[in-house]
Amino acid sequence: MANYTVDPNMSFQNPIPGEETGPNYANEISAALTKIGAHGHTGAPNDGVNIVSAAININADLPFNQNNINSARSIRFLSQSSTLSGSGDVDNVYVVNGDLWYNNGSGTAIKITNGSSLNTSLILNQNYVFASVAGNLSILPSDTFSFYDIDTSSSRVITLPLANSVAAGRFYLLKDKTGNAATNNITVNANGGGSDLIDQASSLVMNAAYQMTGFVSDGSSSWQVIRLGGNEPMVGDVGGTSTNNTVNKINGASVPAAGSLTTGNVLQVSGSSAVSYGPVNLAGGANYVSGQLPTANQVSQSMAGDVGGTTAANTVNKINGTSVNSSPASNTVLVATSSSSSVWSKIVDGYVSSSAAIAGSKINPNFGSQALTAGTSALGISTSANTLTGSLAATVRTVTGNLSLDTTTTDLLVLLDSTSTAFTLTLPAPTTGRVIKIMDKTGKLSTNSVTIARYGSETINGVAASKVVSSAFGSWTCISDGTNWIIA
Repeated sequence: MANYTVDPNMSFQNPIPGEETGPNYANEISAALTKIGAHGHTGAPNDGVNIVSAAININADLPFNQNNINSARSIRFLSQSSTLSGSGDVDNVYVVNGDLWYNNGSGTAIKITNGSSLNTSLILNQNYVFASVAGNLSILPSDTFSFYDIDTSSSRVITLPLANSVAAGRFYLLKDKTGNAATNNITVNANGGGSDLIDQASSLVMNAAYQMTGFVSDGSSSWQVIRLGGNEPMVGDVGGTSTNNTVNKINGASVPAAGSLTTGNVLQVSGSSAVSYGPVNLAGGANYVSGQLPTANQVSQSMAGDVGGTTAANTVNKINGTSVNSSPASNTVLVATSSSSSVWSKIVDGYVSSSAAIAGSKINPNFGSQALTAGTSALGISTSANTLTGSLAATVRTVTGNLSLDTTTTDLLVLLDSTSTAFTLTLPAPTTGRVIKIMDKTGKLSTNSVTIARYGSETINGVAASKVVSSAFGSWTCISDGTNWIIA
């Protein structure tokens, strides 16, 4: 029987006191102590029990000697009540009141998150660094400048960094500071010996006074140009530059030079892909004007049809084929006398009572003593006396809730029914002579009053305020003087 036990964690022989003999006991103790001294609690077989987190009491900064923290599921910070500002609080990340912060190498506290979102002020308030340039310049990827103000007292050459050496979206703004770029150009070159391009070209020339141009990297091999003004080159049918251009083609067909212009000529299609200047051929041919046109320079053309005479002196002889058989006299109208004739005449009883009588409902008060008798409308008017006889039919509206008058029709008689609720009646805009009659239809105004409101800033009975009516079965007449309302 063995006089020792085997340690389950490190597999060394642990002698049993009183059973193991002297030399073996000493050797086993020595071997066990040696193994204990060399173990590292790494979790490897026979290397001791893993140390649990509760057994570690970290009460000071823990250096990692420039090594990484690997396989960490997450890092949980203890939220601080304010930003850290100690002498050692630099180049560190921490949490303040639930938001992530970073102290840079100078100890400046920078807020990274704001509640559930990124702190967008980091972007919105970014200051783009300004640089003055008075010579040729090669922009480095590490440069923090975004705006280059260039002195053009001499020509300048600016070389961009490789597009793939900066982040996609990195941009630079170049500006002619002194306004001499038209004479002393700014040449902007792409880098990389031809591998980079600026809008598909190896360079771009800024040649207009005070021109500003932007360059944006795609992060690969190209710079996109933002043209912000200046004398930019034109491409396509229009040639030259943006400040001095010429139409060289129309739809791809070349336009002859200005020297080909002759007074009276027009630009016309002379082939399937060509245009030329020449006179208009009214006689026909490949290039002619279709339709009916008078002979060139002919002023007085003959007229035919209802209008006779010439284009220079013409007369309406007919209307829709019906002859006009006399000249108009003062205060006459053109009256059809039959299906094929008409005359200029004053309106007389014979015409008024015939099938060609006046239609409509308005009567000119200057008709003299003509009178219209009551007909189907039951309206009798004596125009000479300006009196109204017979009955009068007018629009009537019953109102049970808030309403602005005249929204669907011109209101005259308005009946109020406030049985269910009080409400507001808004008057229309004041017009001279306008009359509106308002009456309580149900007698409920004493319970549910109605507010008569103004259309705008006009007054009611001289007061810039609404009028409340509350008399059961009461009636009110609203009269406008064109500016305000009077209610009686």
